[in-house]
Amino acid sequence: MQNYLYTEFIEACNKSGVAPSSWAEQNGLNKTMPTNLKQGVRPSTETLKKLLNEWDNDEFGVKILNAYLKDEIERVGCNLDVIEPIIKGRHSTSTLDDDLKIVAEFLQRRPMRESIHMLSQILKSVPKKD
Repeated sequence: MQNYLYTEFIEACNKSGVAPSSWAEQNGLNKTMPTNLKQGVRPSTETLKKLLNEWDNDEFGVKILNAYLKDEIERVGCNLDVIEPIIKGRHSTSTLDDDLKIVAEFLQRRPMRESIHMLSQILKSVPKKD
């Protein structure tokens, strides 16, 4: 299982130019909080609120929330290929490179034949434009 929350938290710290343990301490959290996230420990509600709200860039909080939801979906045994959290009012700003990375990760998680079959099913469900 991938640790989406930890990955997004680290990315937000990197983009903010601050070390993860420093960010934690600056926001009233224990400096071991990043290590706990890395080990898959669920954050408390108060820690999660800080992870979502204590950034100069609001987009970081949205990405962290989405990552947290992905972790919870996988934790209960559901597959992100079936359920994907979407934040209302947010339009995708992904680039072709981002999309290709997602496809590459998808292909690595499954045998090639099954991946192509699932991708085919997704493409069939998309309305055709004339």
